[in-house]
Amino acid sequence: MDSVRALWRRPHTSVGHEWPPAYGNFGDEAAAKTFPDWEPIEGYDDGYPVTCPVEDAGENDWGLVGVGGNAYEWTFEAEGTSCELRGGSFSTNQSEYLHIDNRYRREPSSRLINFGFRPVLLK
Repeated sequence: MDSVRALWRRPHTSVGHEWPPAYGNFGDEAAAKTFPDWEPIEGYDDGYPVTCPVEDAGENDWGLVGVGGNAYEWTFEAEGTSCELRGGSFSTNQSEYLHIDNRYRREPSSRLINFGFRPVLLK
Protein backbone atom coordinates (compact mmCIF):
# COMPACT_ATOMS: atom_id res chain seq x y z
CA MET A 1 0.00 0.00 0.00
CA ASP A 2 2.91 2.41 0.62
CA SER A 3 3.99 2.04 -3.02
CA VAL A 4 0.44 2.90 -4.15
CA ARG A 5 0.44 6.00 -1.95
CA ALA A 6 3.89 7.03 -3.23
CA LEU A 7 2.75 6.65 -6.84
CA TRP A 8 -0.40 8.64 -6.14
CA ARG A 9 1.62 11.56 -4.76
CA ARG A 10 3.32 12.22 -8.10
CA PRO A 11 2.53 15.72 -9.34
CA HIS A 12 -0.09 16.56 -11.94
CA THR A 13 -2.94 14.27 -11.00
CA SER A 14 -6.37 15.10 -12.30
CA VAL A 15 -7.99 14.91 -8.86
CA GLY A 16 -5.34 15.99 -6.35
CA HIS A 17 -2.87 14.04 -4.25
CA GLU A 18 -5.14 12.22 -1.79
CA TRP A 19 -5.69 8.47 -1.67
CA PRO A 20 -8.38 7.47 -1.81
CA PRO A 21 -9.27 10.47 -4.02
CA ALA A 22 -11.36 13.21 -2.45
CA TYR A 23 -13.55 13.56 -5.55
CA GLY A 24 -14.10 12.15 -9.02
CA ASN A 25 -16.23 9.32 -10.37
CA PHE A 26 -14.22 6.11 -10.10
CA GLY A 27 -14.61 2.43 -9.19
CA ASP A 28 -16.18 2.89 -5.76
CA GLU A 29 -18.29 1.06 -3.21
CA ALA A 30 -21.50 1.98 -5.13
CA ALA A 31 -20.10 0.29 -8.25
CA ALA A 32 -19.10 -2.80 -6.25
CA LYS A 33 -22.66 -3.13 -4.91
CA THR A 34 -24.05 -2.97 -8.45
CA PHE A 35 -21.28 -5.06 -10.05
CA PRO A 36 -20.09 -7.58 -7.41
CA ASP A 37 -17.17 -8.76 -9.58
CA TRP A 38 -15.60 -5.28 -9.60
CA GLU A 39 -12.92 -4.40 -7.09
CA PRO A 40 -13.55 -0.89 -5.71
CA ILE A 41 -11.15 1.71 -4.39
CA GLU A 42 -11.17 0.78 -0.73
CA GLY A 43 -12.80 3.46 1.43
CA TYR A 44 -14.13 5.48 -1.53
CA ASP A 45 -17.79 5.97 -2.40
CA ASP A 46 -18.91 8.71 -4.78
CA GLY A 47 -22.45 7.31 -4.74
CA TYR A 48 -22.63 6.55 -8.46
CA PRO A 49 -22.15 2.99 -9.75
CA VAL A 50 -21.47 4.28 -13.28
CA THR A 51 -21.36 7.82 -14.72
CA CYS A 52 -22.49 10.89 -12.80
CA PRO A 53 -23.41 14.50 -13.65
CA VAL A 54 -20.23 16.41 -14.53
CA GLU A 55 -20.72 18.84 -11.63
CA ASP A 56 -20.82 15.92 -9.17
CA ALA A 57 -17.38 14.66 -10.27
CA GLY A 58 -15.76 17.58 -8.42
CA GLU A 59 -13.52 20.52 -9.17
CA ASN A 60 -9.74 20.07 -9.14
CA ASP A 61 -6.99 22.43 -7.97
CA TRP A 62 -6.93 24.10 -11.40
CA GLY A 63 -10.67 24.91 -11.30
CA LEU A 64 -11.56 22.26 -13.89
CA VAL A 65 -14.83 20.43 -13.23
CA GLY A 66 -15.39 16.76 -13.99
CA VAL A 67 -11.89 15.80 -15.11
CA GLY A 68 -11.68 12.79 -12.80
CA GLY A 69 -13.51 9.66 -13.84
CA ASN A 70 -16.86 9.16 -15.57
CA ALA A 71 -15.29 8.07 -18.90
CA TYR A 72 -11.74 7.75 -20.17
CA GLU A 73 -11.12 10.70 -22.48
CA TRP A 74 -9.95 10.03 -26.03
CA THR A 75 -6.92 12.14 -26.96
CA PHE A 76 -4.92 12.20 -30.19
CA GLU A 77 -1.35 13.03 -31.14
CA ALA A 78 -0.87 16.13 -33.30
CA GLU A 79 -0.34 13.97 -36.39
CA GLY A 80 -3.54 12.05 -35.61
CA THR A 81 -1.82 8.67 -35.92
CA SER A 82 -2.09 7.49 -32.32
CA CYS A 83 -4.98 7.44 -29.87
CA GLU A 84 -4.69 7.52 -26.09
CA LEU A 85 -7.13 7.49 -23.23
CA ARG A 86 -6.68 9.57 -20.07
CA GLY A 87 -8.48 10.54 -16.87
CA GLY A 88 -9.85 7.28 -15.51
CA SER A 89 -13.45 6.14 -15.61
CA PHE A 90 -16.28 5.00 -13.38
CA SER A 91 -14.66 1.56 -13.34
CA THR A 92 -11.09 2.69 -12.55
CA ASN A 93 -9.70 1.47 -9.23
CA GLN A 94 -5.94 1.77 -9.83
CA SER A 95 -4.16 4.96 -8.84
CA GLU A 96 -1.76 4.95 -11.79
CA TYR A 97 -4.69 5.33 -14.23
CA LEU A 98 -5.89 8.47 -12.43
CA HIS A 99 -2.79 10.49 -13.26
CA ILE A 100 -3.18 12.91 -16.15
CA ASP A 101 0.29 11.99 -17.38
CA ASN A 102 -0.81 8.36 -17.74
CA ARG A 103 -1.35 7.29 -21.32
CA TYR A 104 -3.55 4.33 -22.08
CA ARG A 105 -2.94 3.54 -25.78
CA ARG A 106 -5.77 1.99 -27.76
CA GLU A 107 -6.66 1.58 -31.41
CA PRO A 108 -9.14 4.22 -32.67
CA SER A 109 -11.63 1.43 -33.40
CA SER A 110 -11.64 0.34 -29.70
CA ARG A 111 -15.02 0.65 -28.01
CA LEU A 112 -15.92 0.08 -24.36
CA ILE A 113 -18.68 1.48 -22.17
CA ASN A 114 -16.17 3.58 -20.22
CA PHE A 115 -14.46 5.31 -23.21
CA GLY A 116 -15.72 8.72 -24.25
CA PHE A 117 -15.02 12.43 -24.13
CA ARG A 118 -15.13 15.26 -21.61
CA PRO A 119 -17.31 18.29 -22.17
CA VAL A 120 -15.94 21.59 -20.88
CA LEU A 121 -18.10 23.28 -18.27
CA LEU A 122 -17.53 27.01 -17.77
CA LYS A 123 -18.87 28.69 -14.65
